[in-house]
Amino acid sequence: MIPELQPGDGIIYTGSTWYDRIQEVKLGSDATHFEVYMGDGMGSDMVATSLLATGVDIYPMSSDEILRIIRPLAAFDGADAMMKFSNTIRFKPYGLKGLLNFTDRSVPDDGIFCSQVGVELYRSQGIEPFNAKVEARKVAPMHFLYVSDKVFEIIY
Repeated sequence: MIPELQPGDGIIYTGSTWYDRIQEVKLGSDATHFEVYMGDGMGSDMVATSLLATGVDIYPMSSDEILRIIRPLAAFDGADAMMKFSNTIRFKPYGLKGLLNFTDRSVPDDGIFCSQVGVELYRSQGIEPFNAKVEARKVAPMHFLYVSDKVFEIIY
């Protein structure tokens, strides 16, 4: 049973689409998507993420195929994060080419993918999910499976 979520909770998904299967093979992990829970808005649970078809935005949360949920130990101000999100990365396109950055390559891409959204949102709140020297565009969804227990707790 999924616990009650709080703004800032990170949701790691495993997927079942052809695109998810490609990511699983490429990355060697069944963690293929990442979202940050922003709260209950307009009658449904809302998350910040980037989707292949529509890019970076706020979307209704799905409870299907959740692999793990992590919660930052530090305070996450949902209203402040939403303002910073709206002023910086919201409405950017999905970063399909940027997925190559999960390897040792460095590929320029104006778009943003799901785990990059998570890193950017956490850093906007002073929460460092990884070493600060790690570029957000180098973080894959699977990396959120291995965040420090000094920064996040696993709640599901």
